[in-house]
Amino acid sequence: MAIPKRYVRTSSDIPSMSGKSSQGAEPHKLFMRITCLEMEKARRGKERESAMFRVNSIDMRVREIDEEKESLLQMVEELQQQVRGTSPSPEGADPTPFKIQY
Repeated sequence: MAIPKRYVRTSSDIPSMSGKSSQGAEPHKLFMRITCLEMEKARRGKERESAMFRVNSIDMRVREIDEEKESLLQMVEELQQQVRGTSPSPEGADPTPFKIQY
């Protein structure tokens, strides 16, 4: 009886994925990628909405600060005019400025 010849395997005998479709072209993977992109878009939208809310509240506070500053500056101007004697003094008050003698 003859000895069967051994079959020697080489690298060309290893099965590969070269004949199959590429991984990116599989529909379920493409839909999964689209889903991930939509979820990221939704998260970014929420982040943007939150940031815009914070910016609007900061802008509103800056306007309030400016209004309060203007009213305080107006009060300071009125007080300076009273000290200089350029504005009418309240009834019964001495129109002369306050003087201190040592």
